[in-house]
Amino acid sequence: MADLNPILSWNQRTLRILVRDSKQQKNFYEALSLTAHAGLIIFGTGALTTFGMTSPSYFSITGSLLIVGYGPACEVSVEALKSLADSAAAKCRKYEAIYRHLDGELEDVPDLLGNRILIAQWHALSPIEVDDFALPEQLLTSEEGSETFARFAKFESGQIENMRRKIFRAYLIYVANNPNDQRKVSDFGEFHNWNAKHLYRNIPYTVFGNILNRTIEREQPATLTQEIFTLG
Repeated sequence: MADLNPILSWNQRTLRILVRDSKQQKNFYEALSLTAHAGLIIFGTGALTTFGMTSPSYFSITGSLLIVGYGPACEVSVEALKSLADSAAAKCRKYEAIYRHLDGELEDVPDLLGNRILIAQWHALSPIEVDDFALPEQLLTSEEGSETFARFAKFESGQIENMRRKIFRAYLIYVANNPNDQRKVSDFGEFHNWNAKHLYRNIPYTVFGNILNRTIEREQPATLTQEIFTLG
């Protein structure tokens, strides 16, 4: 199997290992994040105590510096580690979903040439349910505006997740037809992370590489395979 795409080896045994390793990574990064947060608090408390004892004027200066620096320090340490933990947790959920599908009855997917491992991954990438969103005719309060934007952001997030899943399904079709190509999805392009506030005017936006959301929503995975991966 060494010369095949790694995802073709995702049987029950391999997936158990992937689940275990991703859980360990999640716990490791969560522990580091908590440790880093505690370290920042201890450092801040120690700095205030030390400089406060030196001179009362230093206490206010140190306090101001700590307040200003706390946010950036958290961003580069605590938040960065939390992001790694969230990424590991997402991988774990993905592997667990594939594992569950391997054990169940699976509907055949002709484009995957009968490969059960890829078919399990296909079903694990089923679209999530997304609530419809419609702009209200008017907004009377800022609270209504905030609630409307929150619903819109949730709607767009679900839409983007389903487009990502569709691209991954297109990749599975590519792997089924090119099992010796060991490239990952990331080798063909990059997913773009958009803030919902940039999408509010319904302007077409790129989701993967230079592929627009309207193209992904319109085309079937087999067509996207030709447009994204065969030409990659």
